[in-house]
Amino acid sequence: MSLEEVIIISDPCWDNIKSNLIENRKNESMGDLRGKKIGRRYVVVSAQIWATGQTARTWISYGNGAARKRVINMNKAEREHSPIEIVGHYHTHVYEHTHGQKEKNERDYIGIGEKEDTGLLRAVIKDYDIPESVQIIATVKIKDDSKRKPGEKSTPYPKKLRITFSDGKTGYDVIMAAYLLTQNSLREVKITREGE
Repeated sequence: MSLEEVIIISDPCWDNIKSNLIENRKNESMGDLRGKKIGRRYVVVSAQIWATGQTARTWISYGNGAARKRVINMNKAEREHSPIEIVGHYHTHVYEHTHGQKEKNERDYIGIGEKEDTGLLRAVIKDYDIPESVQIIATVKIKDDSKRKPGEKSTPYPKKLRITFSDGKTGYDVIMAAYLLTQNSLREVKITREGE
């Protein structure tokens, strides 16, 4: 995948991913990105969740075969008979990581390509015979606006697209990247919202 390739994600997908992770207070979620590839562009029209975890520890158990099988079988009939193509998978997770600070009002994602995560996704891809898939990784950094100092800005993330959601109380900085599972390498791509 080259830097020129574009993944276009519609607004409902952003809302779905955000609600799965934040509003439902899930620490992790995985799901299908459904749409189609047009030329060099992946056009995603829906993001449908198929697994969530309340805490990061939940996902440790997914390393064994029995647990993976349960996850893979989730909504299998629906996935196989979907009228739109599964063009990739999204994977989001956040957990408490204070960077040595005393405050615990920040949580942010670390650990792209953790063995448990890639192993599970590879198993899913193999099971569904998906030859090449893009994993969309959303990194969410959360900080209550009331805790922000006047003029304080979010940590910059060079060379990665940052999209900000806001509900008036909490700011969400979402970084999107693409992980090409078949090549076992992390590549950055340009990702835009529909209409941009």
